Amino acid sequence: MNALRDFFRSLVRPTPPENNSALHPEDFPLKADGAKVATPDGQPIAVAKDPATAEDIAERLNDDEERKEEDKWSA
Repeated sequence: MNALRDFFRSLVRPTPPENNSALHPEDFPLKADGAKVATPDGQPIAVAKDPATAEDIAERLNDDEERKEEDKWSA
């Protein structure tokens, strides 16, 4: 997991949320807005090097969150 975290950190410049907290289930699905990765209400959480990278990051984080939610309900 650390390798994945380090990989994402190399691709984006974090934009801390206003309340400086972690993402919550209601912050999903994330969307790419140009090079920005944002919550559904438009709150930016990161800026990628390019739009394609932002799209990939949003997709991967959404997939990961979806798996976490499925795991909660399948246990």
